[in-house]
Amino acid sequence: ALQSLPRRRPALPDEILQASNILLDHSEETKTTDQDFLDAITALIHSDKERWEGLAVGLLLATEILVEAATAQNKTKAVYIDGPRVPEEKHTNNNRGIAVTSRSYTTEQVSQMATLLYETTLKHLEHNEPRIRTFVAKAVGAHATWSVGLVVEKDDNDMIQRHETERNKIY
Repeated sequence: ALQSLPRRRPALPDEILQASNILLDHSEETKTTDQDFLDAITALIHSDKERWEGLAVGLLLATEILVEAATAQNKTKAVYIDGPRVPEEKHTNNNRGIAVTSRSYTTEQVSQMATLLYETTLKHLEHNEPRIRTFVAKAVGAHATWSVGLVVEKDDNDMIQRHETERNKIY
């Protein structure tokens, strides 16, 4: 999905193409940080003004990050909504480097991504593109799975409260 963005005709806006280039470029010379990746995903999610393709890829990547985080915190296999999957299959960018979701994100970074997904799902629940509605439903499920299993230090109790409130508002 990410590799298809530069090939779209008519061409997508420059900010979508720049974000996809950041996510596709995994070379050693660029030294792209985890925060750069999250910023690029955020840019894709916010690129819903003219075309839906950037939003779809942003929702897909953000949802995968939440699913990976939920799997890591629960020490269980992720539930795959679309049916059976070959075990241990990883989404890579055609062997061009490390997959976006295989990076290590802090709890705070994942929390910010969860809040962004929450806000985006509320905005796009009734999107006119059926593929976006499908990604929104998957994002809601990933947010619920991640936030239910959220365990953080006692000092960060407002994070748990915030995501619990978000989860309850969605349902």
